[in-house]
Amino acid sequence: MPICDMPEAMRGSEDFGHYLKQIPGALFLLVNGEEYPPIHAKQFDFPDDEIETAVEIFMAVLKGADIPVGEEKSL
Repeated sequence: MPICDMPEAMRGSEDFGHYLKQIPGALFLLVNGEEYPPIHAKQFDFPDDEIETAVEIFMAVLKGADIPVGEEKSL
């Protein structure tokens, strides 16, 4: 699955900024393309096959942060 930088910011993160005032963090979007209904649309159906991609991204983040997988670490 391709990963790309977006040319401009999306407004889907405005609430997340409040969390970042309290604790360091990051946000990423896992999207299904332009031909897919938006998440809050009645027609939206979560694509279960994207769960594996999300897990792979989280694992890469954990490995990049040098947090051993399966072990707790206080941040």
